[in-house]
Amino acid sequence: MGRLTVAFLAARGQRDAVTRVDGTGPAEGGGTMPIELRSAPSHALSIAPAIEYNLSARVGVIAGPKLTVAGRSTGAVVIPIVAVNVVL
Repeated sequence: MGRLTVAFLAARGQRDAVTRVDGTGPAEGGGTMPIELRSAPSHALSIAPAIEYNLSARVGVIAGPKLTVAGRSTGAVVIPIVAVNVVL
């Protein structure tokens, strides 16, 4: 790699507890009925490999994907990420 290019890797773990919703909603034929919703607990492990290219000593561009590599009760995602870093 050239002197203005840097490889970078970030990792993130996330854990979510059960989400509970209790309330009332409309019933068929009018009136209301009780509603109870529960989500499953979940966890995910994501990594974000990236390349930073420094245009100058004060300006750089960082680009790469965020990838979910493991988890439970969570979707697999690939999110493109691009950022401009400016030091004032």
